Amino acid sequence: MRTKKAFSLIELLMVVGIISLLASILLPSLSQAKEMSRKILCQVNLGNIYKAIEMYRSNYNDIYPARQDPVSTSPFYWTWMGRGMRDVMADELAMHAGISGAHSVMLCPADPAAKTTYDATSYAYSMSFYHSLKQINDMVDKVYSYTCQSEYPTIVQNGNALTYTSKKILSGEWNGNHDDFASDNGWWSDYGARNFVFADGSVRFLRAGEMHTANDGYPDPNLTTDGISGQDVD
Repeated sequence: MRTKKAFSLIELLMVVGIISLLASILLPSLSQAKEMSRKILCQVNLGNIYKAIEMYRSNYNDIYPARQDPVSTSPFYWTWMGRGMRDVMADELAMHAGISGAHSVMLCPADPAAKTTYDATSYAYSMSFYHSLKQINDMVDKVYSYTCQSEYPTIVQNGNALTYTSKKILSGEWNGNHDDFASDNGWWSDYGARNFVFADGSVRFLRAGEMHTANDGYPDPNLTTDGISGQDVD
């Protein structure tokens, strides 16, 4: 009679153990690779936002995107918000929307809040590009991001006002999507890290601690000391 060969319980346990060990080694690497791809796609988005802003400047005699705030009512949007920026230069952004659709360029694939909270927009636009140096230096509290229109109405800014093109942030992620932490208050946070695009088109992933403190006491590109002529990093 032939005897049927089968795995013993010990052999099965060994196989399961080996598979579990391999999974524990490989899964973190796969997770890191997935996050890296999302970070890269986010940086591509910011590069396209830069191109859209440059197209806007070309269309408006070197003036950066600007409108009197708020740019909409019920709900209220301000120009610096992703929703406001999208509305201000809808045509230019549509030209660089990417393959996923008209709004894909404004949405970071790692941003869980944007789809439900910010109307599928992950990126903000620095107020320094549509207020004067004096106005920005006078705004010493984050509250001015919502109330500036009454005391400090929009003043369009020209590219000639830039002093540090590679050090002044133009736009960037609002939330720390690639470095989550509790109590993330966007640009009004002392922690976390975000992707930013600078006035020269370069894109960098920066931790809050690498950035200069702005006039409101935060690493806030909206209220950079000296505004468009200032710098957010060394």
